[in-house]
Amino acid sequence: MHLLVFLETDATFLTADNIDRLISAELPEEVTEQGQQLGIIIRGSMVHTQCAGGNKNALCMKSPRPDQPQRCSKKYPREFLEETIVQANGYPLYRQRDSGKSFTIIGRGTAADIPVTIDNRYVVPYSPYLTGRYRAHVNVEICGSIQAIKYIYKYKYKENNQSAVQVLSEKDEVKRYLNGRYIGLTEAIWRLFEYKVHEEVPSVMHLSIHLPGEQAVYFPEGIDIQGLQDRLQNAHTTLTSFFDYNSNNLDGRQYLYQQFPCHYQFITKKGWQKRVAQGRTAIGRMYSASPFMGEKYNLRLLLTVVCGPQSFHHLRTVYETRYSTFKRACIALGLLENDGEWVATFTEGSTFASGYSLRQLFITALLYGTVVSPIDIWEQFKIPFCDDLPHRLASGTVPLPPNAIDGMRDVQFDYGLYLIQQMLQEFNKTLNDYSLPLPVLNWSTSQAVGQNSLIQEEQLYDLEKQALNHQDMFDVLNTEQLECYHKILQAVVDRRYEGRSPSFFLHGPAGTGKTFLYKCLCSFLRAKGQIVLCVASSGIAAQLLLGGRTAHSRL
Repeated sequence: MHLLVFLETDATFLTADNIDRLISAELPEEVTEQGQQLGIIIRGSMVHTQCAGGNKNALCMKSPRPDQPQRCSKKYPREFLEETIVQANGYPLYRQRDSGKSFTIIGRGTAADIPVTIDNRYVVPYSPYLTGRYRAHVNVEICGSIQAIKYIYKYKYKENNQSAVQVLSEKDEVKRYLNGRYIGLTEAIWRLFEYKVHEEVPSVMHLSIHLPGEQAVYFPEGIDIQGLQDRLQNAHTTLTSFFDYNSNNLDGRQYLYQQFPCHYQFITKKGWQKRVAQGRTAIGRMYSASPFMGEKYNLRLLLTVVCGPQSFHHLRTVYETRYSTFKRACIALGLLENDGEWVATFTEGSTFASGYSLRQLFITALLYGTVVSPIDIWEQFKIPFCDDLPHRLASGTVPLPPNAIDGMRDVQFDYGLYLIQQMLQEFNKTLNDYSLPLPVLNWSTSQAVGQNSLIQEEQLYDLEKQALNHQDMFDVLNTEQLECYHKILQAVVDRRYEGRSPSFFLHGPAGTGKTFLYKCLCSFLRAKGQIVLCVASSGIAAQLLLGGRTAHSRL
């Protein structure tokens, strides 16, 4: 069993004297009867003797490299150490003095019949109290660094021991490997009786994070409207119940959201209630949120520093000022940095880059950067962002929408917002996601009446260029590619399969020309003015196809 225990201590606990009071790595003094009993236990179960005397067959004997000799992977015997050393990373180096205490054993394996002297250098760290109480092997270590804690957590939750077994067969030219997991007799019985394999005390409670009105609502199939409305009204989460409790009570307003489970328990139909049982507690952990999740990330950031919020509006209020977004509230509290680097980038780019290039850079910054205030960037650089649009509007290349008013000022900025919105839609984003203003004019109707932007996008291909690309690829198709080519076009163009929609699956090793055939078919159909949607399961595969998108993005 592996057990990780957290002690309620302060930063000054990790000293050599405190560690020596709890843990020993030396043979005990055997002056008293209790010391003599402890000495028997230590010599029998807390001494590393597998490789003592040079036993090269011991499991702990490993060679770092083929050209280096074997040595104990557990680093025994260790060097004598007069004082315990607390390391910044890893376990402490425990005191193992040259006190003269030792005993003799007979070596194992290749060192059989060779007497070996065992001293403090071979002793495994132990707690004298625990070892004396349980009279067994109880290895105790101080996990005083994050590296040690991460290691022990991974070790606690690891699966069963796994090994790859090579099976040689004269009838099979390919060597076969079997991946197997070893389960001992004790563990097998334990799992058959369905006993717990691991357990955390105290328990960890997940705390929900969601924007207003975006909490999950569960309902059965076939529910009526009234029942659905009732579920919507009663859809309380740990977050909304947290707000409700602070709004109606004063005793919990000194706690943060993640501290609340330590003092209160959440009951699904009743919300948060103060804990009554003494000693019962839980650790609160909010679900993680990436900076690319926008307002949800900013909401989580506020919850980590604001005590006792009573509502989403109250959470956005800083120094008696209610901000329109969680991001602005974070900026007011100094939780987010300003956009100084982005301002410098756009300032430099405005001197030589076109409006189209700056809009592309702005989209990239929104999608993949950490722009704190997109609206401020837009207000400061909207003139260079749209410097190519007044000419396009004046030349009539882009007709004004029907709802445009004669003499309307700054119409190019409204059109610029529309173009930015169109580019964001390719990534399933909108201007609202970044708190940017929406275009006032209906530019979509001025492009092509009766069509949406997705259809317009697929009809922008150059038909002549697509025809030339198709001819170049068609001339080099091999026999198998031509056979697939004609069968697919018969289904699409000649409608040979009326009444059902056929599906074709091209199967072949990598490098046999599947993607090349896809491109050839797409160019042929696009040259005819038809719409082809190229969808792939991964972004890398989608980039190989003209106009390709991933399935989750396109569909």
